[in-house]
Amino acid sequence: MKICKWNDISEVERREILYECNDISEVEAQSRSLAEKVKAILEDVKKNGDEALRYYTKKFENRDALDFKLDSLASLSEEELKADEKEALKMAFDQISAFHRLQKPQRVTLERSGYTLWRDFLSIERVGIYVPAGTAPLVSTLLMLACPATIAGCRDIVLVTPPSKDGKLDPAIRYVARLCGISEIYLLGGAQAIAAMAYGTQSINKVSKIFGPGNSFVTEAKRQVSLDPRGCSIDMPAGPSEVLVIADDSAIADFIASDLLAQAEHDPKARCVLVGTSEEIILQVQTSVTQQILELSRTSILAISVPRIRWVLAEDIEEAMQISNSYAPEHLILHVKGAMEFSKQVKNAGSVFIGPWSAEALGDFVSGPNHVLPTAGNPIAYGGIGVESFMKSTTFQHIEEIGFTSLAPTAHIIGGLEGLDGHQASIAIRSRFMEQRKFNRDQGESIICG
Repeated sequence: MKICKWNDISEVERREILYECNDISEVEAQSRSLAEKVKAILEDVKKNGDEALRYYTKKFENRDALDFKLDSLASLSEEELKADEKEALKMAFDQISAFHRLQKPQRVTLERSGYTLWRDFLSIERVGIYVPAGTAPLVSTLLMLACPATIAGCRDIVLVTPPSKDGKLDPAIRYVARLCGISEIYLLGGAQAIAAMAYGTQSINKVSKIFGPGNSFVTEAKRQVSLDPRGCSIDMPAGPSEVLVIADDSAIADFIASDLLAQAEHDPKARCVLVGTSEEIILQVQTSVTQQILELSRTSILAISVPRIRWVLAEDIEEAMQISNSYAPEHLILHVKGAMEFSKQVKNAGSVFIGPWSAEALGDFVSGPNHVLPTAGNPIAYGGIGVESFMKSTTFQHIEEIGFTSLAPTAHIIGGLEGLDGHQASIAIRSRFMEQRKFNRDQGESIICG
């Protein structure tokens, strides 16, 4: 577990530590191979619809499927869920909904003499939510996506998720779907599920935007359909999950180690970084990681992701904050004295956890802010999912004659600057009409505008 002192390494070495530069030719070859495989699946689904979905379901899941749509939630029992599990899901639903209700964007209006301008937010009518179910169904992802979609007022919320091993809908997913009022559910997974939502099939109607994480095939499928004019929009490009922890000597090493391991168990490619202000706190965390990992179950993932944890020694918290802002992590945890004050220095991060009790796991499951966040440096320019992600802004203009008179000269001049005489003509024809009407009135005549 090598500790890298930030001031003693070059810029190239810094990038290699944070971004783990691989052999470019190897990465490109893998990407091309994946892209080609996914493209073939998408084209097949576009051409053959449900027939292709059945083929890939049999091929990848070894499951025969005549129909993908779940007819009704009403006939399904939730007896497999314990009372405390239902209570936990309901609490998370209430907490996440409460925080997201505060986010709903409001109409803004500008009124001037002769014209009124406003910007309003309209819900996306039909959205698709993909919930992975690899080793376990990600019920928290459904909560994080369905709650804001419901608050946004989306007319149709389509849930697509692979079934459990017995071919049924997981009871936790079922319970949350009921809480969120989702009735259109399809038991389907992989790139073919993304294709079905993006293009539509005989049994699945096309959606306008797809949300949700997934494996490399799902991620690549989302990327491709978002670039296809016949496809649809997506929430954001996704990558391996990330956490960067900043710690000083006041930090509790066991807390930090548990946060790093919680992130590392997501994915073998998870990116975990500790930036400490002393070698002592870093060594304490390393010892704690070695001890805690023995108690965890996802050993095959942790065996790959934990050795990839990066240990960085900074001169002070100010330098640590500079490192973080340059890296732009998906999750930033501040385990430092005066964490609230240092949080004001955050410029680039998907979600920030302040102080020792702000466990990242709380943000994943229950505290309220959304856990669907940008990765791979994208927090420099993008934020996470919110209610506005399920809406689009539309502007309106109501300009009366007096308003036209005040704005027209400026529009005419700018049209000339840009060489757009058609724009100028659309202004001039109205101006001439007004002049003619005024002349006719002065002559005692009248003109009627059809």
